[in-house]
Amino acid sequence: MTTTNSTSVNPAPTALRLHWLWLGLGLLSIQLLIASCFILIPIRSTFPLEDKLFHLAAHAGPAWWFFMLYRAPFERRALLTLFLALAIFDEALQQLTPYHIVETWDALANALGVGLGLLLADTRIGRLLMHTDHFLANSFKD
Repeated sequence: MTTTNSTSVNPAPTALRLHWLWLGLGLLSIQLLIASCFILIPIRSTFPLEDKLFHLAAHAGPAWWFFMLYRAPFERRALLTLFLALAIFDEALQQLTPYHIVETWDALANALGVGLGLLLADTRIGRLLMHTDHFLANSFKD
C-alpha cells in the first residue's frame, strides 16, 4: 500500500504549476486598470450605457483572473474586499485628472464588474487558467 504525503513531488491536479507567471500577468492587468484612470481614452458613445459597460469590463477582467487563480473561500473573501475597494479607489483616482468625471454610477459599474468576474470564475470559462497552465507545463516537460 502506498501513501502520499504533503511533501509529494507531483503537484495536486488542480495546483497551478506556473503560478508566478499567472500572478505576474494578473498584477499587470491591475496596473493597466489603474493607469487607465490617468489617461484620456476617447470614447464616441454609440449608446447611452457604453461608458458603464467599459467600466464593468475593465474590472471584470482582473477580478475574473484572480478569482481563477485563488479559489479557497478565505482567499476569495479577501480578493472580493480588495477588488471592491479598488472599484471605489479607481473612481476616486479619476478626480485627479481634468478630463475624467467622477460618477457614482461608474463606481457601481466597477463593483458589478467585480461581481461578474467572481461569477465567471465559477463557470466553465473559469477553468481556462487551469487548462492553460497544465497545457503549458506539460508542453515544456523533458
